[in-house]
Order: sequence, then structure tokens, then C-alpha cells
Amino acid sequence: MLDSVLVILAGGSSRRFQLKNSQWQDKALLEINQIPLLIQLLERSSSYYQDKCISVNSLNRKRNYLSIIKSHASSETPNFIIDSQNTQFKGVFLGIYSVLNNYTDKKVQFVPSDRPFLDFLILSKMEVEKFGVSVLQHENGMMEPLLSLYGSDVYFPKEFEQLSLTRADVLIRLSPHLRVYNATSILEKNNLPSYIFDNINIQDDFTELKETAYDIGEIQIPSPKEIERSRFSVPDSSTDINDFLENLMENNNFYLAFLWSQYFIKSLSESVKEIGDLGKECLRKEYNYWLNNNIPFLALHALQDCVHFFPEEETKATIQEILELKTKIKIKSRKI
Repeated sequence: MLDSVLVILAGGSSRRFQLKNSQWQDKALLEINQIPLLIQLLERSSSYYQDKCISVNSLNRKRNYLSIIKSHASSETPNFIIDSQNTQFKGVFLGIYSVLNNYTDKKVQFVPSDRPFLDFLILSKMEVEKFGVSVLQHENGMMEPLLSLYGSDVYFPKEFEQLSLTRADVLIRLSPHLRVYNATSILEKNNLPSYIFDNINIQDDFTELKETAYDIGEIQIPSPKEIERSRFSVPDSSTDINDFLENLMENNNFYLAFLWSQYFIKSLSESVKEIGDLGKECLRKEYNYWLNNNIPFLALHALQDCVHFFPEEETKATIQEILELKTKIKIKSRKI
């Protein structure tokens, strides 16, 4: 995929991987057969991606990675993008946003730095629309938002830079053209081991790494599920806000409507209760929208956002809905 940029996300703090009272460990530099995982990812991807980039959160981490790459005599010379400091975004979305802001005319394939068994041939077979996002989803509904492929012109209004966004799936939920590839079907159809997509999350994941080798050879990718929605322009001073939001909702752009409601609340001086009520309705409808499309991972995030932004929604029934979704997609429950 010479027209795509491969981006390795390596700017996280890996909190769950760390041991108490121990020095911080960088998962990207964990050595497997005496070779850091970051080096392995760069070299294994070289047959599929000519343009490679490492997303980091500081200049120090960039310097450290450059030193590691040089010490292993690697022929790889990736670009580096450091998280933008001119936005309220945080977490993994900050890294995604910073990268996409630097590559505005190419498709971008994201890969987390903690996938020791990932074969890039699978990712190289994914396709994406210019204004879309393509993503992998497992049979139980668990999605891989950090393995997403982004089109060369992803829709994201500049006004949203005023919002505090953190989730990796923000642009997936906004995408006017979404392709969902069934990861389980890909593995089964090609007789591949299930651990190809496994990540190193906690220390036990690293100590129990599988030693089994596999030969991926040629591969067949089943056709993805496709979801299309209308794209909308940015409202101007003459736009009726309520009409604008309701129009978005009528076209199934529920998360987009919610984010615009948050923007309007922050930027308007008059009473915004009615806009806030619309925002709550957006998240509830988004929740049902993703459930109806059999994408429970995004439905879960819509419901979690509803509880976060509207505390009055934290009812026993809603909490039970969240727990049931987590159980379905095998996410261990943490504090909501």
C-alpha cells in the first residue's frame, strides 16, 4: 500500500502494564528474541508500507526511539510526529488527530506498538473511502479502533478542536462512510491463529507470549459491512441551531450532532438547556443506532458518554445496559 502511511502509536503511558514500585517500562521497547517490538513492527511492515511514522508524546521519546533504531542497525527511517500542544484533545485521540493533521492527502493506517503477532498483510488488504474509516471487528462485537485505516480526507470540523476528546473511536463514530471488516471471519477463512490480533496489556500478556509460528501466505478478506451517511457542511451565523441538529439526527449522524451541541453550548452566551437536551437525545439515539447495526462496541461508548455528560442518566437500568454490553464484548468492568 505505497499510497498509505503506516503509523505506529507509541505515545501512551501503558498504565495497566506497569508494576507497582518499579521503574516505568515502555511496551514498545520490550524485547522479543532480543529485538525490541518497535523494531520488529518497522521491519515486518516494510514490504507493505514505504512511508512509515511513529506517533509519540514528547521529544525525549522521539530521541530515545531514534537511538534504539540506530543501535539495531535498522534500515528503517520513519518520520516522527509529536502530539500537538495546541488543542484540548487528550489520550489516544490526541495522537490520532496530530498524525492526521500532518497527513492530509494520504490514507493512514494506524497500528498500536504492542501487537507482537500482527501480520501486516491483513491490514494491507483493507480498503477505505476518501472520506471514510475502515475498522476490524471480532465476532463478539469487540472492535479494534487502534487498527483503523483512515481515508485521505477524513471529516472533522475545525470547530471541534475546542472540545475535550479522548476516545480512539471519535472519527469512527463520525465517519460518513464506515467499512467494518470481520476479524474473526478473516482468521477462520485463512486458517490463522486467533492470537494474531492479541496485544500486550498487562505483564502476564508478555510473559505468556505464544511461540507458535504461522505462515500467512496468500489471504482472502471477506467483504466488509458498509455504513453510509450524509456529510454536512459547517453551520454559519444564519443557521438555526435546533434545525441543524435535528437535520443531522434525521440522517443518522447522532454523534456528529452531539459534538455540535457541545460546541454550541461552549460558544453561545444565551440559555442552552434545549441544546443540552438535544445532545442527550443524540447519544441515546446513537446507542440504538449502533446496536441496530450490530456494532456493540460503539453502542457502549455512546452509552458511557451519555452517563458522563449527563449524570442524571446514571440510572440502575443504564448501568445494567453498560455491564451487559461489556460482558457481550468481553471487556472487564472498571469504574464507569
